[in-house]
Amino acid sequence: MPCASQFFKALGRQGSFIQAAEVAIRHFEEIAPTDQAAFATFFKAQASRYGLSIGIKAFHQTRSSAAKWFIVEVSQVWDTFSRALKDEYRKYKQPAKWKATDNHTTLTPFQQLLFNLPKPSAQAIAAEPEYQILQY
Repeated sequence: MPCASQFFKALGRQGSFIQAAEVAIRHFEEIAPTDQAAFATFFKAQASRYGLSIGIKAFHQTRSSAAKWFIVEVSQVWDTFSRALKDEYRKYKQPAKWKATDNHTTLTPFQQLLFNLPKPSAQAIAAEPEYQILQY
């Protein structure tokens, strides 16, 4: 399935971005002054150097914020993949009926796929520990 190949490539790119950001954060921590006032001046000068107007009050929160950003990014990659997987499944299997809602609630693409897969296949996916993460 083409979407699986695209998914793995997107995750690889995302992993590279995450690692590059981690290198940049660690480097910045090494070269920046530790005194809060000196850090603010240093940071403002660095941002200005790249044409950015940015002020950061607590650089120590950067790692936590970056981790949240990475989760959002990976979630977006997953969402794109699950939409493409659903579309490819529908194209290749051409089911007669497709359930997209449950009790008047629109299902996510992944939920739609599970609802429309043969029961044994859906149950096998739901039995995997990673299923709970995907439902989150």
